[in-house]
Amino acid sequence: MKISVNGTPEFVRFLQSLNKTEQIFKEIDAILEMLAENPKMGEMIRFELIPNRFKKNIQILTTC
Repeated sequence: MKISVNGTPEFVRFLQSLNKTEQIFKEIDAILEMLAENPKMGEMIRFELIPNRFKKNIQILTTC
């Protein structure tokens, strides 16, 4: 199952500002593709370590 992977508006603007031929864009794009295919990969971040400005979005996701 593949899911949609989105970022914060700041991240989206940053990603869109990159040239698609730049190495950093290719690496980020590959990581986003891997996460879309397997959202549970990687290490979980403890909730208390997540910056407060992101917690509201996370709480919305965990109540679904």
